Amino acid sequence: MYIFYILATIFFVLGIILKMLNKNKINESTNNYLMLTNPMTKTELIFCKELKKITDKYNLLIIPQIQLQKIFKVYNKKDISSFNKIKAKSIDFAIVDNNYNYKMFIELDDYTHNKSNRIKRDIFINELFKKYNYKLIRIKVQNNYNLEQLENIIKEVVN
Repeated sequence: MYIFYILATIFFVLGIILKMLNKNKINESTNNYLMLTNPMTKTELIFCKELKKITDKYNLLIIPQIQLQKIFKVYNKKDISSFNKIKAKSIDFAIVDNNYNYKMFIELDDYTHNKSNRIKRDIFINELFKKYNYKLIRIKVQNNYNLEQLENIIKEVVN
């Protein structure tokens, strides 16, 4: 009987030690993230700097990487399917006025937009923005952007 108490005590202590070790592993696993210094890719940042030259002229602001759920709200809160279609998607740039009212949106299309899943995503987004009369323009990634053409589009939206 005495050995039973000793073994029970040993297992109890081992259990506590194992629990503490696992707790440390859990804490370590929550540090799997790196802080980003910018929400944009290098390509998006280059484009954004060019875009800013135009938006500054018209006293507009650029919001990068805006989630669709910040642009569209699912009317019926029980409609999980519609929410799931927008919850993890974002638009590269929103152009807003000084009251943060949306004026237009820009999607910068790189090579990833040629993949079949991205093509389906782009079709869904194009239809969504068209349905609600939001101006969405798509611009192919380039070395040099036609700022005059872009400015003309922005002028249309502002006026």
